[in-house]
Amino acid sequence: RGVYARRDGSDFRIGRAPTRTQETESARIQFRWSGMVLAEIEVDDDLRADAAETVATLRAQGIAVEILSGDAEPAVRRVAEKLGIEEWHARVSPEQKQRHIERGGKGSRAIVIGDGVNDALALRDAYIGLAFSRGDGSSVEATLASAHATVLAPRLRAIPELLDVARRYRRTLFRGVAFSVFYNLVGASLAVAGYI
Repeated sequence: RGVYARRDGSDFRIGRAPTRTQETESARIQFRWSGMVLAEIEVDDDLRADAAETVATLRAQGIAVEILSGDAEPAVRRVAEKLGIEEWHARVSPEQKQRHIERGGKGSRAIVIGDGVNDALALRDAYIGLAFSRGDGSSVEATLASAHATVLAPRLRAIPELLDVARRYRRTLFRGVAFSVFYNLVGASLAVAGYI
């Protein structure tokens, strides 16, 4: 996993460090040159301030929340516990995320929210795929191109708001179609009876 290049007989690699016997909550990235580790850094993500509120709002709307993450188990467990999410999976590859969505079947209404290239396949195959801006100006083209919509606001709270707007739009559209059918049926009936 990661990025590989070869130049002048030397191999350069940047990617996830091999798993140690005890995993940490941080992601470990290694920089290698011809097999030698030049550097290793640990990267840790903080939860967004509105994450717990967003999860609670989605649940109140009847939406089950699940985490599929490529991160190590301790990090995913920590996030799931903080947010009260019981269904979570760690060290999930992009292909595993995609298969998880596909297992839901054609009638599945999975909403996938992702912010990285590893989410692109799941975003594409979801009922609704929302690419979420990281809020730091970075965007991953594969993620944005795979999603059905992109949330640009740096707030997770925008997600339940977007779903609420979509529900209201759907109700309005349904009412418009129902009125149109009713109007045409009444109009056609009056015309056949000779009143119009």
